Amino acid sequence: ATLCLFSPFTRYSVQLRTRFHGNSRHWSEWSSALETRTEEAAPAVGPQLWRREGAVSADGRRRVTLQWKPLLQSQANGKILGYNVTCCWGGAPQGQEQQECGVLPPQRTSCVLVLPAPLCSCSLSAFNAAGHSPPARIALPDAGERVLPPPMALTVTPLDDSSLSVRWTPPLSQSVTGFVVEWCPLSEVTPCVPHWLRLAGNVTETVITEAVEPRVRYNVSVRALRQGRGGAALSLPAYSRQGAPSAGPRLRVTDTWIGGVALQWDPIPIHLRHGFIRNYTVCYCGADNRTQREYRCPAARVCASVCVLTYRIHVTASTDAGSAAGEAVTVAMVSEDGMSPVVTTSLYCVALLLLAWPDALCVSSRIKKQLWPVVPDPANSSLASWT
Repeated sequence: ATLCLFSPFTRYSVQLRTRFHGNSRHWSEWSSALETRTEEAAPAVGPQLWRREGAVSADGRRRVTLQWKPLLQSQANGKILGYNVTCCWGGAPQGQEQQECGVLPPQRTSCVLVLPAPLCSCSLSAFNAAGHSPPARIALPDAGERVLPPPMALTVTPLDDSSLSVRWTPPLSQSVTGFVVEWCPLSEVTPCVPHWLRLAGNVTETVITEAVEPRVRYNVSVRALRQGRGGAALSLPAYSRQGAPSAGPRLRVTDTWIGGVALQWDPIPIHLRHGFIRNYTVCYCGADNRTQREYRCPAARVCASVCVLTYRIHVTASTDAGSAAGEAVTVAMVSEDGMSPVVTTSLYCVALLLLAWPDALCVSSRIKKQLWPVVPDPANSSLASWT
């Protein structure tokens, strides 16, 4: 018997039982199971295809990275042996120019081509031992062509540590045939290599789970498609779960005056924030080290002016063999009522000055002898006795 209810390249377990003709209602026992796999068939659909474009260079060409996703087993209908990628541009089909990536192995999911700035059409097909898939196509608009507007609205909501819910509103009064959702981790250390998902034109929400981790900032964007041409993107930053920063701001003092100090700090690198920065808090204390004060700044501000009544200062003396710190000196820049400026230092500094004064006098005497040596009196010379 021949059955046509099975999918290509799928393993099945088959058992049989029989029943005699007539009115017998009795079936035989099931036979032993026989495991087998159906033959391959050509892939049912082409892979999902997308692209990343670089800027047009001075010679009028652009670097294009074509990307695709492997077919699911139910779509591949067999073992994928490779991919064929071709891009064409020009006028009539018989006069078109083309560029190919050649036959690519099955583990490849991208191809880089340098193409001219005018409109290009690229196609991708996967093949197995039984044949080729229908081609997946994408159009690369002319570099100067007006693109579709971005979606009207976009929201990104965390669901758990490894998934984000993305919803959008299509652009108004536009004939849309699809959407592309892109997301990539943001970092000053590594480049942004986006993950992506291509969806039908009637879809306005999805859940992304590929390469989503907690405490990592992602840039999520959605763009509309029309006849394979991508429009402008609408983007939002998002975290699946926020965490505390792993580093604080690097603080600098930019100015000081009687009663205050100006501070400035650099923003924390994105990959060390682990969440959205909401505000900054400046903490400082008086000379007694017991009274701590705080000053809160909004997240968008990276500088602050703080009124400081007292400073604690110490001086370190160093030699070739090491160093030693003197006793801390408290300098009061403004009185406690904030009205009259005073400067007070400890008597220790005065004592140091008095101890250093005799040494200074000795040094002055030695310098004087070097600059003005004693000159002999000519009256005492033997020449004065000559006649």
